[in-house]
Amino acid sequence: MKKISTMFFLLLSWAANAEEASNLTITNFGVQGAAGGYFRLAQPLVPSCLYDVVYFAHNNHLSTLLAAKLAGKKLSRLTYSKEANGTCNASLIEIE
Repeated sequence: MKKISTMFFLLLSWAANAEEASNLTITNFGVQGAAGGYFRLAQPLVPSCLYDVVYFAHNNHLSTLLAAKLAGKKLSRLTYSKEANGTCNASLIEIE
């Protein structure tokens, strides 16, 4: 029973840290390191991210960002978490 309540608490704390935004325009993006990269948006996120940069850990997000940028499409949905140091990490990126 103690394990279940601990797991439930962890899930609740993770959900509380997840932020979501929509209708966003990508201004620039790039690759950083071997397994991910970053992007910036024309609109500020609330809560804001350190240096107004959102990081992503999967290279498959890069193709989604590239498709949106080249087609002039907006991000219809962005789910991200803000870490204690102020950096933001994307977990879901969806385009129009």
